[in-house]
Amino acid sequence: MRIAIIAAQNSLSRIREIDPVISHLCEPQYLPYADLEEMLSLCRVAQADGILFSGLLPYNTAQDALGPFPQPTAYLDVSQRDFYKALTRIAINNRGMDFSRVLIDATNKSFDLGGIFPPGKGPLYGPESDVRGSDIYQDYLSAYRNAWQSGRIDLVVTRLTSLSSALEREHIRHEILFPSKTSMIDTFRRLVREVEAQQMADSLSAFILVSPSEPGGMKGVLLYKALMDFGREQGASFVIRQSQERFDVVTSSGVARRLTRGYTFCPLEEYLREQLDFPVNIGWGIGADVLSARRNAARALGESQHSGGRGSFLVTQENQVIGPLGEENAIAYTGSPNHKAEVLSRLLSMSPLAVQKILSVLEKLGRDQLTSQELAEYLGITQRSASRLLGQITQRGGAQEVLSDGPSRRGRPQKRYQITFDALLAGAEEGAGHRE
Repeated sequence: MRIAIIAAQNSLSRIREIDPVISHLCEPQYLPYADLEEMLSLCRVAQADGILFSGLLPYNTAQDALGPFPQPTAYLDVSQRDFYKALTRIAINNRGMDFSRVLIDATNKSFDLGGIFPPGKGPLYGPESDVRGSDIYQDYLSAYRNAWQSGRIDLVVTRLTSLSSALEREHIRHEILFPSKTSMIDTFRRLVREVEAQQMADSLSAFILVSPSEPGGMKGVLLYKALMDFGREQGASFVIRQSQERFDVVTSSGVARRLTRGYTFCPLEEYLREQLDFPVNIGWGIGADVLSARRNAARALGESQHSGGRGSFLVTQENQVIGPLGEENAIAYTGSPNHKAEVLSRLLSMSPLAVQKILSVLEKLGRDQLTSQELAEYLGITQRSASRLLGQITQRGGAQEVLSDGPSRRGRPQKRYQITFDALLAGAEEGAGHRE
């Protein structure tokens, strides 16, 4: 997801302070402008899923000139908390400041100061003007200049960062009012959620199924709260529903891909492990629609449950099973075995899915040799079960024992197996040819 950040040059450095946070949510594209004409030009050429303006002025001006944008848009604004903190900072830095001689942008007039200053002792507001169009800079500068030269004010507090240089040239004492990092991040996350919600309508669906390993007690309440908190912290568009002891989370494939870093990691599992004192099983499903995504998520949840709590799993639209996510022993295998796996399953007298998993382990290792310990770790089974499986494959001609390259954990020589599936297939094809 790409977000275009169209900002006045004087605002850019402040916005870049939150880059470490927003870079995890999307790909930010910084587009600074020197004047509003350049800002409009940037809007016309911006190729982004969403647009964030550095303030109300460029936002209104762009809407007036170009009409509604097809993609979600937002602008950075000073929150009430930011405004009060700015006034507090000014009061601390200027002991004895008479706030009735402070002129503040009329754009901040909505903030109630009645409980802070006695009647007639509060700051002045002005000028009264719509925050749009290039003329606003001259209008505001003229108002500030007149108030300063007439001796009515000692300080200007403005939201228009582009006026800073002009105010300095005219030696007008001023403070730039700018949104805090928290306000900027909150605005950015809201925009990301809007973009994800829009993409959800015309993209693949994603489903997440989460259930306590052992239901009961207050686990459902605690799990629901943790899921809500996780969605807010990640800026993700989640629709959460409870189904008995399990929670269904509906989102988009774009959100799922971002959260799982391309289907390789599960931050939700890590987050829930920190927030809850009981284990959970997690299954992610991707599909062309919600129903198919839910079916895939149910299968992924089953993999998580059958793995003995090893982690979360994901099933893609192509029916590929991936997991445990984030683990070194994660493998990816096709839920619908291919022709090779089908033939090998008959030759080895085991299920096609088991063959598919073994093929995936070999692909992950990048070699055709493995031990029972390695197979156990990747398949989530006991080493004894893995040894029986490799013994069966050997008896059927699909593997050979080779010399060990080191002792096992118990100090005994470790058996290593050379997998000979290709030779087994070739022999079967040759035998079929002779019979014909």
